[in-house]
Amino acid sequence: MWNFDGSSTGQARSGQDSDTYLKPVAHYPDPFLGGHNKLVMCETFDNAMKPTGTNHRNKCNEIMEKCKDEKIWLGMEQEYLLLDR
Repeated sequence: MWNFDGSSTGQARSGQDSDTYLKPVAHYPDPFLGGHNKLVMCETFDNAMKPTGTNHRNKCNEIMEKCKDEKIWLGMEQEYLLLDR
């Protein structure tokens, strides 16, 4: 974990207790720089270790965990708008 001042990024109120923490959750080969470079996906947590308001991945992960045993169906839909000239 790594911490930073979340008030400078809008992820914490300024003043006391503005420490915000980055928790790495996944890493991928960097498609832009290549080589040994990686892109690291992180979640952000406040000083009480609760997800910050900008940590949308955490909420998404909670939902996905609840329905991980479901069978997903996907469908395509195309929409058109006809205009009279």
